[in-house]
Amino acid sequence: MKIGITLSRYPVVSETFIDTFLSHFDEHELVLFANVESGTRLKSGWRAKPYLNHLPGIQQVPAYLYVVVLIIYHFRRFRTLYQKGVPLKRLIADASIWTTDGLDVLHFPFGNHVFGREHYAGVMGCAASLSFRGSDVNVFPVFHQLTYKTVWPHVKKVQANADELLQKLKDLHSMPDNMPAEIISPALRDAFQLTDNQIELLCESRSYTEEHFLTIGRLHWVKDYPLIFYALSILKQRGIAFRYTIVGGGPEREHLYYLAHELGITEHIYWKGSLNSDAILSLMQSCTLYIQSSLAEGFSNSCIEAQSQGLLCVVTSVSGMEACIENGKTGFICASRRPEDFAEGIIQMTEMPVSERQERARYASKRVRDLFTVSRQRQQWLDFFETMI
Repeated sequence: MKIGITLSRYPVVSETFIDTFLSHFDEHELVLFANVESGTRLKSGWRAKPYLNHLPGIQQVPAYLYVVVLIIYHFRRFRTLYQKGVPLKRLIADASIWTTDGLDVLHFPFGNHVFGREHYAGVMGCAASLSFRGSDVNVFPVFHQLTYKTVWPHVKKVQANADELLQKLKDLHSMPDNMPAEIISPALRDAFQLTDNQIELLCESRSYTEEHFLTIGRLHWVKDYPLIFYALSILKQRGIAFRYTIVGGGPEREHLYYLAHELGITEHIYWKGSLNSDAILSLMQSCTLYIQSSLAEGFSNSCIEAQSQGLLCVVTSVSGMEACIENGKTGFICASRRPEDFAEGIIQMTEMPVSERQERARYASKRVRDLFTVSRQRQQWLDFFETMI
């Protein structure tokens, strides 16, 4: 099986699901349409084909000459795509994709990357498949005023990580009812797997003398940190002691710094920036509650990783959270976007007797370890592609 994967770059920073996804194809021939960082070693049987417009300046002249050769050799494909309205600039930049021969499947791990490329698989003689995450459905089409309606005739199969996303694709983007689609949930990385004895020791050692909340996510408007900040200001007004750690960086940092100052919670917030997996794992084991306020989210890897470490979660009601969190048992799903309700969710989790929190923490850890296994996801992905060929 020879699969083409479209990515902007490789490795993909902060997208843990991509690393897990690609790890399932060690024994298959993979073509990564991506600009690979210098020094990155690809696995045996893998190769990378960069985009022309992302190459360093010194490499662009010979690359342009090579593209001219490719266009001459694949002139029928070029003419077909140009007649279908693909801009010349995109055809040149994407020449590494549409001139590739021998692919069985051309897969778009980010569904929004298909726009402008929907005709490629057809001229290449292979099948096209799309993966949808929360931003692909809830954010990108709205922000760019686009719809997937014209894409469906060129797609053979769809994957999403939550039922809600598939329903939105049908309701908002006219996905046909007969479109083959599968739910493949994220998998818990090996580094976050604990034995029953390890989670028992962790639960017994965790201190609840001061609540320590944690959120992992970029500082971006879609994560809606202000909802958490207003909720935390309510906790402070009620005299509840807490610390709050944020892992992630992004464009909203100054805004959030100012808001924390205005709400009088600056001294309670610890900004960690980007951290590696080991540091995140250590932090999860020292915190007492995981909170997340996203406006849109397909399925949160961070939430299942937090639960694997015995953390109960308070989250907003967005796509995928009902599968990720067992509401009322492993966490609290806030149905409204009112700070008062989010604060009540936090208080509800923290006011439980320690013995009950520990029991729920054990259950949460075992549940995600049993449901979201790498081996299960691997088989689902292999089946997904094999049934397309």
